[in-house]
Amino acid sequence: RHDQCFFPLSVGGGGGEMALPLRVAEMTTQPLSELYRLEGKIGEGAYGVVYKGICERSRQVVAIKSMKTNREAFGIQMDVYREIKILKELQHPNIVRLLRAVISRDEENGGPATPKSDTTDSANKKPSLNPGISLSVVYSYAEHDLSQIIHHQKNLKKKFPKRMVKSITSQILKGLAFLHRNWVMHRDIKPANILIMGRGDDWGRVKIGDFGLARIFQSPLRKLGSDGDVVTIWYRAPELLLGAQHYTPLIDVWSAGCIMGELIKVSPMFPGDDKKKTKTKPYFYHNQMDMVTKVLGSITKDRFEYATECQHYQHVKSNPHQENNLHTFVDIPRNSSEFKVLEGLLCYDPQRRPQAAEILKHEYFKEKPLPSTNVFDVAIGEAAANYPFKELQRIRAQKVAKPLPSKRAASKSMTDRTKSGVPNSRRSMELPRRNPYDRNTRVEASRESREYRGSRDRSGGVYPRNSGKSSGVSRGSMRYDRERGGRTDRDRDRDRDRRRDDERDRDRDRR
Repeated sequence: RHDQCFFPLSVGGGGGEMALPLRVAEMTTQPLSELYRLEGKIGEGAYGVVYKGICERSRQVVAIKSMKTNREAFGIQMDVYREIKILKELQHPNIVRLLRAVISRDEENGGPATPKSDTTDSANKKPSLNPGISLSVVYSYAEHDLSQIIHHQKNLKKKFPKRMVKSITSQILKGLAFLHRNWVMHRDIKPANILIMGRGDDWGRVKIGDFGLARIFQSPLRKLGSDGDVVTIWYRAPELLLGAQHYTPLIDVWSAGCIMGELIKVSPMFPGDDKKKTKTKPYFYHNQMDMVTKVLGSITKDRFEYATECQHYQHVKSNPHQENNLHTFVDIPRNSSEFKVLEGLLCYDPQRRPQAAEILKHEYFKEKPLPSTNVFDVAIGEAAANYPFKELQRIRAQKVAKPLPSKRAASKSMTDRTKSGVPNSRRSMELPRRNPYDRNTRVEASRESREYRGSRDRSGGVYPRNSGKSSGVSRGSMRYDRERGGRTDRDRDRDRDRRRDDERDRDRDRR
């Protein structure tokens, strides 16, 4: 039974890897091609490729994330292991569902074969734990993601219906509240990771996906800041921008506030430039911080009590003072409940920033229009929009290189080509096929036997030199009527095409 077995995988990266047992409820070593039929490629990232597939047994549409193996540690990336470990324990309507994990060799997954040099450790001269092993993770398939829907709405030059903004925001917060209640930080909340289901039982339901940066924070063994940069820069909380080494799950709440503002404004709230940063690590993205303070005002000790203890506070303490103009930026009345929710989500101080479960109790989510489980439902009087599905890319079949023939076989094919109807010499290839019963043809053939070099005319034929008077035919004009048995223009065109095909075959055989 595969669901009760341990599959030892080398997990880690760089120099220090560790062998950890990996147990998933639906783990199998059956080849992926026998379980699912791939329909197309959805996208490709740093850790693997995502395909759309159909289960051969249940006909269920799924998303298959085929992971790239770590060639340095000869195993699976630690982020992949962490994602599987977290998702196999989480079951919630607003969390993407992990269906199965498939372990197989690269050849079985359709990927390249593992080189022989990768099957052993060159430094320690020891065989790896899993040479050529690849891991594919199967999820429930979502037809839309929020970034695609926002882009489509922006092209329409229309704002989202208020009920749709409320429905999406409430479902994101419900998913985050469930994660935080189970000691999990997502650390990469952004529109591209917010999935929306297509037609079916869960039509229009929001799912939080991509748990590659997620982490359990109940009892961390080291500083969370040692994991490096987390959260995409446009949705990164101010404590992360200031270089805080310790942070809380409220960084996900800030990202949810950025998404809510983007739904209201139909454009990113803080689109900073990630190239404008300090030269040394840890980086300080001053352009991103300027975008935030331009909307929310300056960071002071009154608004962020522990900002002075962050290592990058020195870069912002000398900036000119700016006022908070969030209400004018998103064009919402200051006294509205919608603005109060957005203002709470985008609070500078994480100690004053409310939890996701607390925000769901706000009166904003109890007012009409009430949020719906189907985000595509609109209130009475509002027009519904049809959003496009994800575009699929064709899966290119891998071309198998044919082995080059040996010199002996090549020479034999060059000398014995007449069996296949291909001419064996330059002269036989250039000369057209002629009617042997024609008098003019016999005259030309006899003259060619004496001086076999020919010259071409404009029509492509090859005729003997100085043959005009003796054969009674002018050179370069060889036009005869059908009644006299001569060659027509159609015959010459046919012969020219045949010679061109023969030349193509000869060049191909030589190559």
